[in-house]
Amino acid sequence: MTILAGVLSLLVLVTLGMGASQIGSAAVADARAQLAADATALAAVAEMGPGGSGLPEPTARRYAALNGARLIRCICIPATPAVQVTVAVGDVAARARAEFDPTLLRPAPIADHPSNGS
Repeated sequence: MTILAGVLSLLVLVTLGMGASQIGSAAVADARAQLAADATALAAVAEMGPGGSGLPEPTARRYAALNGARLIRCICIPATPAVQVTVAVGDVAARARAEFDPTLLRPAPIADHPSNGS
């Protein structure tokens, strides 16, 4: 009876270990796809800012490929301040959105500080 209990315990542990491994692999795949989507969206929105080409979709496609993903969809309308992309890494898809706020480019106000003679 003790041997049977030991074998059953070992079988349960192996089954749980395999399940945990599959969950871990799925989490890694999801994270990799999300990272690729985030990088792709940021690169695309940067193309619509100052110094950019104004052509976000080719850049999105290139950055997706550089991150091991393929671009599925790019809602990248030139002259708008935001993009939304969907990429896939293998059979795992992820979506990301990025926005360019040109008001953040203006210089920060100089605060009164004792060292500037105020």
